[in-house]
Amino acid sequence: MDKGRISLKQLSLMIFMFTLGDSILVLPSGVIFSARQDAWISGLISLVVGSMIMFLYYRVYMIDSNRTFLDNCRNVMGKWLGGTISIIYIFYCYISVALLMRELGAFFLTHFLIRTPMQIIMGLFILTVALAVRIGVVSIARASEIFIPVVLLLLSFLFFMLIYKINLKEFFPIWENGSKSILRGSIPFSAFAYMEIVSIIIFFSLVKDEKITFKKIWIPSLLGGAVLVIATCYCITVLGVDEAANSLYPTLKLGQKIKIGMFFQRLDIIVAILWLLTMFFKTVFYYYFTIQGTGKLFNLKEPNYLIFPLAFLAIPLGLNVAENIVDLNYELVNIWPFFDFTVSIIIPGIVLVVSKVKSKIHKKNNKVI
Repeated sequence: MDKGRISLKQLSLMIFMFTLGDSILVLPSGVIFSARQDAWISGLISLVVGSMIMFLYYRVYMIDSNRTFLDNCRNVMGKWLGGTISIIYIFYCYISVALLMRELGAFFLTHFLIRTPMQIIMGLFILTVALAVRIGVVSIARASEIFIPVVLLLLSFLFFMLIYKINLKEFFPIWENGSKSILRGSIPFSAFAYMEIVSIIIFFSLVKDEKITFKKIWIPSLLGGAVLVIATCYCITVLGVDEAANSLYPTLKLGQKIKIGMFFQRLDIIVAILWLLTMFFKTVFYYYFTIQGTGKLFNLKEPNYLIFPLAFLAIPLGLNVAENIVDLNYELVNIWPFFDFTVSIIIPGIVLVVSKVKSKIHKKNNKVI
C-alpha cells in the first residue's frame, strides 16, 4: 500500500482543486437551465448544504481517525456489509474516472482536436493519471501545491478581464420562477461541488503529525464552492440567461468574450487550461481511491500492479457510458446527482448512525458490568 504522508495544508489544497474539478466548465449550464437568473441563489443554498456534507464526512472520519474511510466502514458495518460498501465505492470512483475521461474527450474533440480520435485523447489522459497515481500520494499533493497558483492566476485573469462586460440587469427579476426551480438547480450544484468530495476522504488518514479539524477541510471546500458561484454569476451577467442555459460549456464562452484591442482576443484556451488542470487532479483522486480501495478489499500487498491494467480498461468503459455529448450531459445533470447522493450522504450517514448506536450499546454494557 502507499505509505506516503501528506500535510494538512496539502490536503486543504487538494480539496479546493477537487471542488472545482470539472464543475468549473460544465456546472453553470445545468444550474442556469433549471434556475434561470436565480442560479446564483441555488449556488448559495449549495454552500450551506455543502457545509453540512463536509461536516458529515468529518464525523465519519472521526469514528477512528487512525483508519481509512473503507476500514471504518468495514469495522462498523461488519465484514460482509462493509465489503459490499467498499465495492460500491470502488465502482463509483472507477465509473467516475470513465465519465471524466469521456467528458474530456468530447470537449477537446469538439473544440480543439477536431480530427483526433477520441481514444487517443482519452488514452493519453488516463496514462498521465495512472503515472501520477503510480508515483504516490506525496507527489500528487506536491503537484497540487505547484499548480494551485496557476489555477488562481487564470481564474483571477478571467474574472478581471470580464468585469466591464457584466450586465447586472440579467439578475432580474429575482425569484421569478419560484422556489422549485431554485431547489432544482441546487441539486447538481451540491452534487458536483460537494457530494463527490467523498472520494477524497481516503486522504484524511494520510495526514502526518497534524490533527484534522472541521475548519481545515470546510474552508477550502467553501472557497471552491464560492468560485463556482462567481463563475455562475459571470455566465448569467456576461452571456445572458438564454445563451448560458443553452450552452454546454458557458464558461468557455466567457473566455471567448475577452477582447483587448484587435490582437488579444478569444482567450477560451485559458478556460481550457484551467479546466484541464482541475479535472486532472479530480480524476487522479478518483483513481487513487479505486486502486487503494481495491487493494484494501482483496488484501493485496502491491495494489500498484493494478494501476495500468485498470487504466486502459477504463478507455472502452468511458467510450460506452454515453452515446454522444448530449446524452453525456443529460446523464451528468439529471441522473448522476442521485448516484452521488447515495454514496455521498446515505451510506456515510448510515455508517455514522450505526457507529453511534454501537458506541452507546458498548457504554451501556460497560456500566452494567
